[in-house]
Amino acid sequence: MDFTKQLDNATKLIDRWLAYKVYTGRLPGLSIGIVYKNSVVFSKGYGYGNLERQIKTSDTTCYRIASFSKIFTAVAVMQLFEQGKLHLDDRVQRYLPWFTSDHDTQTSFITIRQLLTHTAGLDRDGDTPHWTSFQFPSLAAIQQHVAAGAMIYRPAEQWKYSNLGYTILGEVIKAVSGISYE
Repeated sequence: MDFTKQLDNATKLIDRWLAYKVYTGRLPGLSIGIVYKNSVVFSKGYGYGNLERQIKTSDTTCYRIASFSKIFTAVAVMQLFEQGKLHLDDRVQRYLPWFTSDHDTQTSFITIRQLLTHTAGLDRDGDTPHWTSFQFPSLAAIQQHVAAGAMIYRPAEQWKYSNLGYTILGEVIKAVSGISYE
């Protein structure tokens, strides 16, 4: 069987399976895109992007990806590491001179590795209501929070999930690569 026929059979199977998952109520909605050799070979939306307003999805529906963005952040950091542009045990302050606190001496010792592994000792989200308002804090607000004391324990002392840590990694990526993380 040639590849084109195999691809056609596979996309038909995926199409039926995803439609069934939405039909049975296991998924409210989703969008899929299958890429082969830099070309989209199949794309489609299933179900609803907004159940309350009965807005159907399409292959171009935008979704809030929340913590999935941490994967992209970690990959970008590791690419910079592979390119020799940073080292995982470098202190964050090497790339972000503002990364210091008026209330503790440990902030300046936090490393990129500790941010990646959620062992930097930083609080989870910072002090802004962005999880309910969807207004992400400005860099100035993040800097102010770090300066005011964002640490809740010493670096490498224990594991604590930290959105703030990954936000700071986004700033490291920008500082090292010269490319905005947005």
